[in-house]
Amino acid sequence: MTLEPLWSALLACLAASLWATLTVTGRKALAWLLQPVLRPLRAWRDRRAADRTLLGDMARSWQAHEARFEQYVQRVDQHVAESNAAKLRTTEQFEAIVSETRQIREHLNRQDAAAEEIKTVLADSFSMTQVQFEASPVAHFVCDSSGNNLQVNAALVALTGVERAELMGRRWQRVVHPDDLGPHLRRFRQAQNGHYVFDDLITYTPPGRPPLRVRVHMLPHPRNTPPASRWAGTVTPVSMEQTA
Repeated sequence: MTLEPLWSALLACLAASLWATLTVTGRKALAWLLQPVLRPLRAWRDRRAADRTLLGDMARSWQAHEARFEQYVQRVDQHVAESNAAKLRTTEQFEAIVSETRQIREHLNRQDAAAEEIKTVLADSFSMTQVQFEASPVAHFVCDSSGNNLQVNAALVALTGVERAELMGRRWQRVVHPDDLGPHLRRFRQAQNGHYVFDDLITYTPPGRPPLRVRVHMLPHPRNTPPASRWAGTVTPVSMEQTA
């Protein structure tokens, strides 16, 4: 508790008592005498009131500033929270994409491995087929739809008695008897149009050897749609009695 209110009350009481005992002339004289004292007091009182007003305004201004700052802090916290949530969602989405990409890569790697294994199996199978084709005791050949030989085996070379190169393309027609060649080619074209197995008897006339009657058996490639672009055939010798 401060002494200022007590002094103010005491002075007020003394002033009131003194004022009541004075006449009008005395009051005027006292007022004139106290002017030098009262003027600073009134100025001090006014300054105190102004200071209180200023302090009140400053306090209210500070409170308003604190309120605005609190709102700003709340908005910043909200923005940070939303930004963190967005980052978390982005991170989760990125991780999901990375995981999915990893799964796709693993799946593709498995497919590549399976494809390589299939290629190896097919290559081995093709190699084995080629070995079997070449080593077969039966004369084999492969031709296209125009009758061009694409592949012949050793048995056909031995059967005709000519070099392998002389049986490739259409050069094989040189070892067929002229009377049989035309009808043979016509029947082959008919088999092509009908996409059916073709069987024919022709005579080979290899140079330096007696004529040889053979049976030509041809079938279209099973994976070719009509008309087949590949034909596989066999050539087997037959006796004259069998052809009669």
